[in-house]
Order: sequence, then C-alpha cells, then structure tokens
Amino acid sequence: MSPAIRYTMARITIFLVCLLLGWLLGLRDNPLLLLLLATTVSMLISLLVLRSMREQFATQVADKVEHRFATKQVKAARRRSDEVIEDDELGQPQMPNEAPQDRPQH
Repeated sequence: MSPAIRYTMARITIFLVCLLLGWLLGLRDNPLLLLLLATTVSMLISLLVLRSMREQFATQVADKVEHRFATKQVKAARRRSDEVIEDDELGQPQMPNEAPQDRPQH
C-alpha cells in the first residue's frame, strides 16, 4: 500500500477514534464542540505519532516531482536538438537564444 494511502487512513482512523471518545464522554449534546475537539486532538496526535508515515509520504511526493522535472528536461532537450537538426537541414543556423527570423515567401 502506498505511503499516501496509509497516512490518510491512519489520520482518518485517529479522527474517528477521537470522535468516538468524545461521544462516549458525553459531548454528543453539542456536535460542533465534539467535532472541533475531535479535530484538534486528532491533529495533535497525528503530528506526534505519524511522523515517520508523513516523512515517507513527503519522500514519495518529492521523488515524483523530481522524476517529472527530469522527464520534462529530457523532452525539452530533445525538442531543442530536433529544432537544431531542422535548422541545419534548411541551412539556417541560429544562435541558441535568437528568435526565429521570418523567412520570405517565394
């Protein structure tokens, strides 16, 4: 199971346990207070208890971002090299940062 799913399921479970405990402690007469208390307590518990899961999740996200960035760079380099090859075939070399010039129509 992916770290994202495990972390999310653990957070939901902690929240539901806090909600149940608040219900059993008699906060059922005030649902807003019950929800606020369960949310706050579950957030604090998650912050302390789920650190390793959160770090695994963050590492997974960072790895995916790096992979996408590297893939985009490879595609951009390939696209630039294709443009250079096409320019060479047409006999119109360009400087790397030069804008393409308008070609006269014959």
